Amino acid sequence: MELAFAGLHQLCRPYLEHLDRLPTPQLEAIGTAFGLRAGGVPDRFHVGLAVLTLLSEASATQPMVCVVDDAQWLDDASLQTLAFVARRLVADSIALVFAIREPLDAHPLAGLTELAVGGLADDEARALLESVVTGPLDERVRDRIVAETHGNPLALLELPRSLTPEELAGGFGLPDAPALTGRIEDEFRRRLEPLPAPTRRWPTSAGPDHLGRCVLVRPGGG
Repeated sequence: MELAFAGLHQLCRPYLEHLDRLPTPQLEAIGTAFGLRAGGVPDRFHVGLAVLTLLSEASATQPMVCVVDDAQWLDDASLQTLAFVARRLVADSIALVFAIREPLDAHPLAGLTELAVGGLADDEARALLESVVTGPLDERVRDRIVAETHGNPLALLELPRSLTPEELAGGFGLPDAPALTGRIEDEFRRRLEPLPAPTRRWPTSAGPDHLGRCVLVRPGGG
């Protein structure tokens, strides 16, 4: 279930101290969007202006960079609002940077300045792959990994760990080896599975809280 404005609330919450500086229509719209007051469906235009005003106030003392990673997972209302804000950053000392996997055709972010980050060239990908494989590496296996990872450095570093020495060497494991797509997540999951349950909970417990601050996890704590 998608929660409208959830991502936007996480981004703006540290700056809600500036709410009293918003014009009434903006205050009412963003207050309703964030559940701070009762009301009907908030006006999207006023929500966008409210976010623009909040960020402008927060950047008055020093420049601000807002980085939105994995923007393809952001709820639609938040993404559309941030796209609205990004197109109206003219004189403010604010930069909005989105990282997204999907093409921007017919996307809320379409039309913004774009920098496409491609994968490594084949020769560079092969060199990186060979630097992390300590045993024999069959040329067919190497070329397959390079082709299926499209030169993605993270995939090139992680996927060999999920392959057996027989698969890497082109032995009996190669014909039945599962597809490489999605095996990065499987490899991370495999590393966590042998750990005790409290230890597996640490990555989640140590993540940022709802205010975006780092949480200090102490051994023996609750």
